[in-house]
Amino acid sequence: MVSHEVRTTDTVYHYGWEESVVLARETGPRESCDLAERLRARIEGHVDAHGSAEPITASFGVSFVPPEPPDALTIIASADAALYRSKSQGRDRVTPATADPRD
Repeated sequence: MVSHEVRTTDTVYHYGWEESVVLARETGPRESCDLAERLRARIEGHVDAHGSAEPITASFGVSFVPPEPPDALTIIASADAALYRSKSQGRDRVTPATADPRD
């Protein structure tokens, strides 16, 4: 479902057990958060349309590549930290990364 919501220049990767990564090329911080919110709403709408005994939520952590990009593992760690902040703040939300992935 996620791969149908991204542009042809974007790439979706499965990462971990229930996680995915969307590499959104040529996309700024605001647009990246907007994309994550659209994906979150699409997942919510898909579940509502098909009925479910339990609600399914989607949490997103959004990381950005700065002008001087760090290595890929740092970028992923930043997004992962943001994802876990989304989950700890009640789930079903989009959380942008901070500058430091340890925050």
